[in-house]
Amino acid sequence: MLDFDRDVIDPIERTWKSDICKRFPEYARFWNKWIGTRLGSESLDLEGYELSFSPQSSQEDQAGVMRRYEKIRASHYVVFFNLAQVHLSLQRLIGCFKALSGECKGVDAEEATAEASFMIASCWRFLGDAINMLDSLVTSILRINSGIKPRESGAEWLKKKLEGQDGFLRQYEDLFEKHIRRFRDLYTHHPPHPVAIDKDGRWLVPKNPPADREDLTWSEQVERMKEKEKIEVTQCISESLEATESLFNTIWPTLSAELEVRTRSLGISPKRIDSSDVKKEKIIHVKSSGSSAVADRVTGSTTHSITTIGQVTKNNCPEK
Repeated sequence: MLDFDRDVIDPIERTWKSDICKRFPEYARFWNKWIGTRLGSESLDLEGYELSFSPQSSQEDQAGVMRRYEKIRASHYVVFFNLAQVHLSLQRLIGCFKALSGECKGVDAEEATAEASFMIASCWRFLGDAINMLDSLVTSILRINSGIKPRESGAEWLKKKLEGQDGFLRQYEDLFEKHIRRFRDLYTHHPPHPVAIDKDGRWLVPKNPPADREDLTWSEQVERMKEKEKIEVTQCISESLEATESLFNTIWPTLSAELEVRTRSLGISPKRIDSSDVKKEKIIHVKSSGSSAVADRVTGSTTHSITTIGQVTKNNCPEK
């Protein structure tokens, strides 16, 4: 079996694994058991574990299962991708506020303000997308042993599974459905981005976002709130991100167990190769290049460059 921390070669996963798996180690365990991506022999295509099938299964059945299994791999990865985007956007947002406070010289305040607004919206958007992709992942797992779409959504199935588990269902609904999705909808559908700025220059949002905006702007709603009902925006996003990763970590073993049951019923299992069986790719370095990072790999005599999302280097100040 491959080991995520040692063997993963996707540049986004390599760059952000220490940040995300700190609170979400079950992502790595699921990867070890079910994903196991490696470089293809002739290209940069990422291949996962192959599947072994029972002798009774037809070629047509095997092809259908492989298509559905590929959707599981893709959905699992995109959850991580969206969380990485939140981490990146949050770091750039913190850099914008440092620039606005005067810590970074030579930065235009108007540009930093505009980018801060974009980064706030980006954080809520990608947090919401990570939750939506969880629904897609669950649905893909439910479909692995048949091509029939389940009667209930992945979210509905998951909520039933969480009932009675030490308040996890309540936590799921409060965090995902009432908190993050409301912030995401407000920032996506109601520009300009709602925020209030206090006398010290802090950007404030409500701790609990309103279900609708009524006739007041959100800034007016924040200004009318008591101090204990407000929260600085980077703290709000950071706490929401931490809670999301922790709750994902609680959910993931349930998904792995369900996939185990369903694949066993089909008589299939992943061929879990060991790292010693994989052709070694030498990671040369990960470096900053303008606004992107480049991972250079050498396989044989061929050099490959892969561009990752945004700035992988964790700068505190926006680049000029």
